[in-house]
Amino acid sequence: MLAGGKIRSKIKTRTTIKLKDGSVLNGHVYCSQDERLSDLLNSAKPFLPFETMDGKIIFVTKGAISQVAPKEKTGLEKAYLDPSDILGISKEASLETIKEAYHTKVRAFHPDRLTALELPDEIISYATDIMARINEAYQRLLQEAGSSD
Repeated sequence: MLAGGKIRSKIKTRTTIKLKDGSVLNGHVYCSQDERLSDLLNSAKPFLPFETMDGKIIFVTKGAISQVAPKEKTGLEKAYLDPSDILGISKEASLETIKEAYHTKVRAFHPDRLTALELPDEIISYATDIMARINEAYQRLLQEAGSSD
């Protein structure tokens, strides 16, 4: 998301969510740097974007949650900031591979595509956040590769 022209980064927090049906979800939620997990849970948005341990993004209805417990930081939190990890490529990837990975991610997560599917605003907002990360990662990798494209 943009705030004052700058991309706001999100903090990845490992979390366990217990649902009212007794099932348990382990994974991560993303909070703004000035936002606490409780702020995220108490927002007016009915869905909570959640990344499972295998990297899948799901949206949990807040009304289905009975308990949320943040876990201790494990060092994994920094991995999502690595631009290569965000685009799903190796650190030694060629410029062509970087561009191909970027375009693949854009096709998958672009908010306009999801808007056309008439998905809820919360999902569109989350996709916008993901696109900001993808764009930032792409720009960082282009700078490292010495490209102005």
